[in-house]
Amino acid sequence: MLENIENIDDESLKDTILSLCLANEHVLEEGVDMNLTAREKKSFHKWAAKIGVAEELKQEGWQEGRQEGRQEGWREGIEEERRKNAKAMKYEGIDINTIAKITGLADDDIKQM
Repeated sequence: MLENIENIDDESLKDTILSLCLANEHVLEEGVDMNLTAREKKSFHKWAAKIGVAEELKQEGWQEGRQEGRQEGWREGIEEERRKNAKAMKYEGIDINTIAKITGLADDDIKQM
């Protein structure tokens, strides 16, 4: 029964079947016979392990994405602050070359502010 799941091309259907099986995994773990052959139980546990690994990888991906998002936001915040400071310095009449040295912004960018 479950060993045939590998032959299913529809990933959504596969996920649904596996989700239902995972919902009943505790039944298998407790040794309750669900009329599965030893081969079917082995196949089920193999797929359950794959799902577990996939879930772990998904969680790692989310964590990495959140970390990258924080880093990107931090970089954007720094850039925004540099531009804000450059505008304030330009308004105060500070030389563009000096502003460029202090902020690290290009002369042309400062001139366009």
